[in-house]
Amino acid sequence: MRTLLAGFLALLFLAFQSAAFAQTPTITTEFSEEAVTVGQPFVLRVTVLVSTHMPKPPIFPSFETENMIVRLPERSTTPTSKVIDGTTWSGITRSYRMYPMVAGQTQIPAQSVTLFYVSPETNQEITFEGKTPELTIYATLPKGAEDLSPPLLAQGLSATQTLTPQEGPIAVGDSIERKIIVKIDGTSPLFIPPFLGSEEIEGVAIYPQDPKVTETSNRGVMSGTREERVVYIAQTAGTAVLPDLSLEWFNLKTNAVETVTLPGLSVAITQPNIVERSLDKNLIGTLVVTALLVFLIWLLWTRFARARFQRIRHRLRANYNNSPHAAFRQARDAAQVHDLSRLLSIVENLEQIDDLEAAIRNLTHARYGTTAAPKSEIDRHWAEIAHHLKKAQPRVSIGAVLGLKRQPHRAFGQDLGNQGS
Repeated sequence: MRTLLAGFLALLFLAFQSAAFAQTPTITTEFSEEAVTVGQPFVLRVTVLVSTHMPKPPIFPSFETENMIVRLPERSTTPTSKVIDGTTWSGITRSYRMYPMVAGQTQIPAQSVTLFYVSPETNQEITFEGKTPELTIYATLPKGAEDLSPPLLAQGLSATQTLTPQEGPIAVGDSIERKIIVKIDGTSPLFIPPFLGSEEIEGVAIYPQDPKVTETSNRGVMSGTREERVVYIAQTAGTAVLPDLSLEWFNLKTNAVETVTLPGLSVAITQPNIVERSLDKNLIGTLVVTALLVFLIWLLWTRFARARFQRIRHRLRANYNNSPHAAFRQARDAAQVHDLSRLLSIVENLEQIDDLEAAIRNLTHARYGTTAAPKSEIDRHWAEIAHHLKKAQPRVSIGAVLGLKRQPHRAFGQDLGNQGS
């Protein structure tokens, strides 16, 4: 009896272990073949599956490796499912396109994959860390391409160039720009080697610009362009020979090595034109006379005119200060600071203004009457005085300022005193 019970418990334990193992997420990789041509895609697919579902997407590796270009094609990540032991498991497949840059064997170490799935027992999110198996990729060169350095294999390649200016001669210090655009089909433009920058040209300084690479993909087929620019600066007179440029590549359609050649240019470099300029006698005479006139004017000004100008300026300023416009401006300044004595000394020389006189009488009564008025009432009287001064202020009289017109005068303070008494 004990033996039967122990056997039953062992079978039950194994069943639980098998069920737990069956629910562990799976990570698988697949590829069509291990050998691939240099520059052509090695297609790798990584599939992750769980028995329930994934609340958020998994974290896939990048597979970045030395001498390998890794790209994700369009729709690189797609949902998938698989029936395992009668149960449908859900998952995601990530596709990679890996382009070997050199021939030989490339070892891809195991890569980490992180999954997030829901536990079938607790319905809680579980984080699972797994790894992909190690991979070995063999990159080969087709017959006839073994001597290419670097290996450049494509389905099509063309090159164009633009020279600015297109012909000489040019002078020392001038420049020529050379622009080259290489278009490639069937592989990445990153495989195109540099065209410019390494040449040496006597009497010319070379300034290469950073290349511009544009990569495109159409249904998994790579293509693109590489654009290079270089500026040649002429340094010495003579003849500069821009060299021919050539590039060998292997045509995968014809299985043959082809060469693209861009012609150079011979440019004559001349000395810059130096224009000798000499001053003629008429110009020298004109400059001397002009300098003498300027000195004479300065001498007359300092000896005679400046003192007379200062006297005229002081007289005009005095005339303006005695004008009604200046008197009203000074009266308004006194009203702004509530200076009654200064205000009375100024307005006694102004023409009679009934509203202004009444406002000043009201202010003096409020300040010095038998009953002291509140500050708000005094401030209101000051505001009325400022208003009447601004309203009655005349324009500036040019005749008064020039002394051609007499200033009006009236004993304004005396009249106020008479009315006050």
